[in-house]
Amino acid sequence: MLHCSACIRTCIRTVFSRLSSTQLILTSSPPHLLASQATRCSIWLRRGYATEAYLTRHVPGSEPAPFPHDRTHISDAKFEQDKKSKLALEVRWLKDPVKLADHTVTLLREDQFEKALDIVRLASRDVVSTVSWNHLIDYEMSKARVPNAVKLYNEMKKRAQLPDAYTFTILFRGFSWCPRNPQICSRALSIYQSMFAENSPVRPSIIHTNAVLKVCALAHDVDALLGIAAELPTRGSGAPNNLTFTTILNGIQSKAIEETNGQKATSRGKVREETK
Repeated sequence: MLHCSACIRTCIRTVFSRLSSTQLILTSSPPHLLASQATRCSIWLRRGYATEAYLTRHVPGSEPAPFPHDRTHISDAKFEQDKKSKLALEVRWLKDPVKLADHTVTLLREDQFEKALDIVRLASRDVVSTVSWNHLIDYEMSKARVPNAVKLYNEMKKRAQLPDAYTFTILFRGFSWCPRNPQICSRALSIYQSMFAENSPVRPSIIHTNAVLKVCALAHDVDALLGIAAELPTRGSGAPNNLTFTTILNGIQSKAIEETNGQKATSRGKVREETK
């Protein structure tokens, strides 16, 4: 028998330390507090889930299930349908041509060309989107993707979006960035000649003429230079200006220098062969 109170407390403390927290509540609390304290204890015990997730974060098989709408868990048709629905919802707020053009520029600055193209295609059904198409063509020209820019120009006309004067300026300026390709020079001449057609929405101005002349001059196509110059009117809005004559003379000079350098290289080769 234990008669000392200190010994009794030591024995009781030893026994109670082996019990769980829930058992302590159930055995040491008054009856009217058992239910509430037991509930709080069970809640406290369940709140360890965050620590358990942290401890098992690298355990294989503990990763969360993938999102059900993930791209890899839906079909391509469903993905395209959802994509078109979202684009259509976005186009609903772009009925103003100015807002559409500004939104196109914003997307192109972020290099989201495909999204910008899809939005302009959808908006072309109801909105005059010539300016937006011009931005798309200019973007492709700035990336030196001339064939893609020409395709956009043709698609623009197929979608009943008439090109304006700035459309042709963008095309001719982009052609001048890749002048050594003979196909580009012929393409520029073809588009320039199409502007003289009766159904053409834009008549060529001297700005367009100078741009085409620059393409021909950089390509060293003197015949095309002189052919365009011969058809220019002497008076009016299409009459040549100082830039026109400067471009023609620079083109002729570049062609002469190229031929002279070629002749010098040929003569040097002959001299070397004779000395051997």
